[in-house]
Amino acid sequence: MKLDNLEIDVLSDGEFRLDGGAMFGMVPRERWQKWLSPDGRNRIRMGTHAICVRGPDFVLVVEQGIGKGVDEDLFAVSRETSLESSLRAIGVEPEDVTHATCTHWHFDHAGGGGRFPNAAYFVQKREWKAMTRPSVLHNRSYRREDRPPQERTQIIDGDVEILPGVAVRLTGGHTPGHQVVVLEDRALFWGDLFPTQYHLSPPRTMAYDLFPSDVVERKLALLAESAEKDWLNYLYHDLDPMPGHIERDGKRFRFER
Repeated sequence: MKLDNLEIDVLSDGEFRLDGGAMFGMVPRERWQKWLSPDGRNRIRMGTHAICVRGPDFVLVVEQGIGKGVDEDLFAVSRETSLESSLRAIGVEPEDVTHATCTHWHFDHAGGGGRFPNAAYFVQKREWKAMTRPSVLHNRSYRREDRPPQERTQIIDGDVEILPGVAVRLTGGHTPGHQVVVLEDRALFWGDLFPTQYHLSPPRTMAYDLFPSDVVERKLALLAESAEKDWLNYLYHDLDPMPGHIERDGKRFRFER
């Protein structure tokens, strides 16, 4: 997808599985199993659709996939594709990536830590604190090996334009320092604020969300803004890599690819 000065490509680091009940929080299994069929261990398939954003003088990757070293049996990791092979398919080597960031640093988004040897990393101040001093609720989600190299890390605080046409907005909710990425005020990468198309309704939060009421509030505001501005919306965990538009349907919203 080409915007004014940016080109966006969707990448994949394969698939894995998470507990369906945890992914849908208070939504009854009777409902969510119709959207995503669970396996015999109650797990549903999850995508890892990062994006590569190319500008006139930078190559930015948002999210780093699931990486290696996780319990591959528990999470049923499938590596038919990788971030590296996805990049090479669009003519980019890992060494060509100049900048990188993640919406947050959980293992399924930040896998591999410094995966790009020449990239400068942007990390929210609150997220850096959360990953280096995790709460008891998230001490299994943040792994030391997934931290970006500190000497190549720039700590940011709040809403910041990190590169020309690339802005991050601090949302919190899922983690203290969760952020979304806005591209030229025309596209939005949601991270875990809106992980799959089935999480469109603001009250559909995850058991993994530390502050679910903040997720609802921030998601509602961004859905309204996206619908008003006709943004493209990229969903990291959805099985379909195609972005879509948010449309209002009375008091509700629709996600249309």
